[in-house]
Amino acid sequence: MIGDAYAQVRNYATLGVDAGYAALLDNEKAAYPMGGAASSLSFGYEMQYKRRLLFNVGVSARYAYTMSGVGEQTLPLRMRDTEGEEFNYNCFFFDGRNRLNSLYVNIPVMIGCQTSKMYFLVGGRLLLDVWSAAKVSTHLTTTASYDRYIGVLEGMEEHQIYTDRYIEVQPASPRFAPQLNVCAEIGWRLEHSIENVTGFDVEQKKILYRLGIFAEYGVLDQNRHNAQEPRLSFYDDGKGLEYNLNHVYNSVDTKNLHLSNLLVGLRFTVLFQIPERKDCVLCRDEYSSARHSSGGGRIDK
Repeated sequence: MIGDAYAQVRNYATLGVDAGYAALLDNEKAAYPMGGAASSLSFGYEMQYKRRLLFNVGVSARYAYTMSGVGEQTLPLRMRDTEGEEFNYNCFFFDGRNRLNSLYVNIPVMIGCQTSKMYFLVGGRLLLDVWSAAKVSTHLTTTASYDRYIGVLEGMEEHQIYTDRYIEVQPASPRFAPQLNVCAEIGWRLEHSIENVTGFDVEQKKILYRLGIFAEYGVLDQNRHNAQEPRLSFYDDGKGLEYNLNHVYNSVDTKNLHLSNLLVGLRFTVLFQIPERKDCVLCRDEYSSARHSSGGGRIDK
């Protein structure tokens, strides 16, 4: 009976790699995804019951690169020129990019089933943000106009009236709250059996291979809601205006948004069967022989 119970359960150590498309999403579309990618390396354990039902847990490290675009923004200012005369200074920001490199540790818990050729898993992953680095860029066009003059001044770089000035900075990176991703994975089984030893009491050891398509979506709010600075601001450095840029998801502009993540890709997994407990064939035969031997009711061995 014990042998039958162990035969129904098989245990595997798992090693997996994946890669796919990654994006950050907010509920009001303050920013829009412009391409991104993520890749993971994972280690885990899987239990298979009757070779059909699957239970999978583990830990993985995920690197993600996301880029978000933001809409055009105009910043009207009232300024004074070197002669002390007031004028209207209009800053037009466009083609904004917010790039973010992130490293996560995540813990998956999955259940599923399989056939001889296919498998299917569903479950969740807890994502913990451990590191990030941001880079922000935008293009700037400025114009100037005076109340007493007709017309708009353009294309005067020496007077900080820019036609297309490119600005790029590395601001403080947004740090995200823990996230729970709901996950689904479906794919194909690619198995290869390796016989190390043969014999009546030695079972074949197996290495199993899987190739699957997966999708993940965050259901919790990753936004920490603690941003204090605007996405765009300016200051006077004594020579003229300079500009501060913040990552869109690390600014008061998006402080109250619900932020989530999306990941879709391919995953390749290798499963290494863990050696199982086996019955002692000789001991079982000796015990059975002793029970049926004649000449007494006592068993010496």
